[in-house]
Amino acid sequence: MKTTKTPKTNKKPAEKRKHNTAWAVFFIILFTLCLFLHISLNWALEHFGAIYLDNILFTLSMPLDGGGSDFISDFIQNVALPVLFVLAAALCFTVVSQRWLKNGRMVCKMQITFGGKSREICVPSPNAPKKGHKARTVVMRMVLCGGAAAWLWMLVLRADDNFNVFRYLDAQMHPSTFIEEQYVDPNSVTLKFPEKKRNLIYIFMESGETSAQDVANGGLFQQNYIPEMTQLAKDNVSFSHTEQLDGALAAPGGTWTTGGMVCELSGLPLKLPPNENNQMSHFNEFLPGVTNLGDILEANGYANYWLIGSSAPFGGCDKYMTQHGNHSIFDFQTAKDEGKVPTDYDIGWWGLEDMKTYEYAKEKITELAAGDKPFNFCMMTIDTHHIGGYVCPLCRNDFADQYANVWACASRQVNDFINWCKEQPFYEDTVIVVAGDHCSMDPNFYKDFPKIDENGNPSRKVYNAFINASIEPAQQKNRQFTTMDFFPSTLAAMGVEIEGDRLALGTNLFSDRKTLTEEFGWSNLYTEINKVSRFYSNHLFAVDDAA
Repeated sequence: MKTTKTPKTNKKPAEKRKHNTAWAVFFIILFTLCLFLHISLNWALEHFGAIYLDNILFTLSMPLDGGGSDFISDFIQNVALPVLFVLAAALCFTVVSQRWLKNGRMVCKMQITFGGKSREICVPSPNAPKKGHKARTVVMRMVLCGGAAAWLWMLVLRADDNFNVFRYLDAQMHPSTFIEEQYVDPNSVTLKFPEKKRNLIYIFMESGETSAQDVANGGLFQQNYIPEMTQLAKDNVSFSHTEQLDGALAAPGGTWTTGGMVCELSGLPLKLPPNENNQMSHFNEFLPGVTNLGDILEANGYANYWLIGSSAPFGGCDKYMTQHGNHSIFDFQTAKDEGKVPTDYDIGWWGLEDMKTYEYAKEKITELAAGDKPFNFCMMTIDTHHIGGYVCPLCRNDFADQYANVWACASRQVNDFINWCKEQPFYEDTVIVVAGDHCSMDPNFYKDFPKIDENGNPSRKVYNAFINASIEPAQQKNRQFTTMDFFPSTLAAMGVEIEGDRLALGTNLFSDRKTLTEEFGWSNLYTEINKVSRFYSNHLFAVDDAA
């Protein structure tokens, strides 16, 4: 009688194969996610340095039209595509290899006949589970999960060290009434303009900070990369935390361009409320409950103008300027439309180089000065943007670092522009404010310096100079203040008398009234402003009729 042995096999090999494949795919996706976050974090630190999380979230929520395309393409090329390639390759290898594997404990190799009986010779499969295999599999999966968790945790700690992640999340869970309690509505106070109204030229210098000076003048370096700007500050009014020229603290919610503009022109931080229905990528109104400098000047008969070398819609800046003061706008697209530059003009940067921006500014200011209204001309430079700035034909090669050369060039250009203004008939009745919008995000130029000074404040501060101000400050040195205080201080420099010397969250620095930073300290101010404010969300960021 012929008998045939059936080789031992697993009960459900197809299901086990699917189960193993699912685990393999899970670990591939998990570790690919860790790899993506790791490379992304390295990329962000390399391109932006340590920045606040609110900066990142705001940028992601806003339209990026016309700005930063090089950063986006670089991220796709050096982060997204390589990680996607690794993921695709690993998944393909897993699927194919699982098809090749044989399930079961025994594999029959041959049949032999002995003594008239046929027998199959079976040997253990190389893929067959051995004794203790299930336990080893469980242990291996636990080790892989633990390794991924440890990797993710290290990334979280590193992100927190650079982006203040935990502090931001904690602030979102603890509402505060600080803004509501300290806010002074500009519409509720008396603003008395002088009989002869003074013009205003406000120059936002991209990433402009006092740190580029030498130590003797309040900077961080052994040599001064911006000597002309230093001299402007010395010859005019420049508020400082010390006896030197170390400038202003960048206000919470004002550490990037749009946020910096809001702080300096509105005396308020730029915050994203927790209500997802109010995300700024979907908004039609920019801070509708806010009255800022442009609104006040328009209401008092000023012609408002804004000039920027890059694209005005980037970060929603065009909405902010048109909806608050009805500014006429000249930007990169305007330069093309007016034939200032060819329609295909591209210098591989954010738009127009500053040497052109200053020339167009002279044209527009001359036109405004010829009109019958006092004017408010606001402009922004861009050559000093990170990384490394833009080297224009006016730049010299005086220093080993490119960013140092770009800043030296920016210092000469703004000084030349102000000297031009001084030669014009309108200068006698014009106040010029030169201020950085925020501190630089360049990851290399300031990397060797501490983030915090001996007083627990940020060590790097924003540049400011009030030129041809109509009054003298009560005290311009040894003050504690932020960029939000520039809002009422600019009006005061124009000769406007401010009832109570405070507007929004800003204090008139020309007065002897204490700023919020002096009253509460930087750490407390930073903490309270970063907390959720229902008043800010419902009455300033978005007007809620039901609130």
